[in-house]
Amino acid sequence: MELNEETLEQILTRQREEYQRHLDGARLDFKQHVDEVSLDFKQHVEEARLDFKQHVEEVRLDFKQHVDEGLEETRRHMGVLVERLESKIQLIAEGHDSLRQEIRGIREQLTDLQERVTHIEGYVAALRDMAAKNTQDIAVIRADIETVKFDIAVIRHDLKDKAGRDELAVLEARVAKVEQAVRAK
Repeated sequence: MELNEETLEQILTRQREEYQRHLDGARLDFKQHVDEVSLDFKQHVEEARLDFKQHVEEVRLDFKQHVDEGLEETRRHMGVLVERLESKIQLIAEGHDSLRQEIRGIREQLTDLQERVTHIEGYVAALRDMAAKNTQDIAVIRADIETVKFDIAVIRHDLKDKAGRDELAVLEARVAKVEQAVRAK
């Protein structure tokens, strides 16, 4: 057989057709294989999804049971805490009432003390007035005492210059004798 362009072209065409048939067959086989693998994969995914869903449901139920148990325990614990808190609040309320009564008593005492202080302040003001008047009176008395001292000093001085009582009695006796002598004459 002679190789010419036409023959080569026919060979190439046949090769292309054969290659195309082979490629189409391989494509068809590959597509069929991919479809089988895809179907198998989908089945595995669906089984895994169902297994996972079942596992999740089991975990959810188990978790719910644990949560419910924990919740019940928490409720009991919270109940105990609430009771303790209520008793402490009651104690605080009682203490508050007691403090209010004490404060009321202290306020009454404070009012009484304020009234006493007001009275004492009045007395203090009166005492200050009296002390001021006494100070003035003392000044007047001092002046009077100074005058009396001066007068006493003058009288003393005058008395020193005058005869004493004994001398006066002797003089009176002499005058009486002289008068008797004059009368007798």
